[in-house]
Amino acid sequence: MRPYALMPAPVYVYLRRNGKFLSVKAPMDFFTPEELERYRGYVNFFMPRTVDRVASLREAGRRVRGLLLWDPSDRPVGPDSGRTRMAPAPYELADAIIRIMVPAWKRETRINPFSVTVLVDEICDVLPAELLLKCRDENVARFETALFRSSWMVFLALHLGFCELRFLNRLRERAFLAGFEGANPFVAHAELDELYQLASLSLESDETTVLDASFFDDRPERVSQKLRFRLDRVRAVSNG
Repeated sequence: MRPYALMPAPVYVYLRRNGKFLSVKAPMDFFTPEELERYRGYVNFFMPRTVDRVASLREAGRRVRGLLLWDPSDRPVGPDSGRTRMAPAPYELADAIIRIMVPAWKRETRINPFSVTVLVDEICDVLPAELLLKCRDENVARFETALFRSSWMVFLALHLGFCELRFLNRLRERAFLAGFEGANPFVAHAELDELYQLASLSLESDETTVLDASFFDDRPERVSQKLRFRLDRVRAVSNG
């Protein structure tokens, strides 16, 4: 368990005295370091078997993060050769990331906000502790909307070829705060402004259950047109 990492399923501890499981965290909640210390005596945390449904998403997120963190200087080509592997070209990296994320899309190129958030939480660094605590404690519905919308924006940004982890971390944090406060901090950057507005239109609240790639098909924005092209790539890879 990482402090402030989002939980992909309910979390329980086992009460030996009465032989029952006690729920301590809901999905999309998180543990603080103090809470982890408090529960340390329980030895193990338990999640229902439904967590297996998101195991592949979490693994995909870790693989994407690994690509974003990849340092070619760490991998010598051969012993004593003094040579190193060349970093992939940006388009090669973007295409490799799309290939990893393709299985996250359901049939007909749809995905739910929860799945997107589980995936992105593995890719990005955890959100700042003070920000998570403040927003969760103030309003849970707005907190979850901010989580889903900021994750959706990062997910789409990856499809657009934004493959620098530090940038994605900043993007997620700013979009999270904007989603919670109902603001738009991206007005000075035309492409990100369009992306945030599209993410907000397609994911209006925490009650949005399905995100459909067809949303972008007939829209006039430049970002929509770029996404349509990249999502056609998703369809092509998905269809084999």
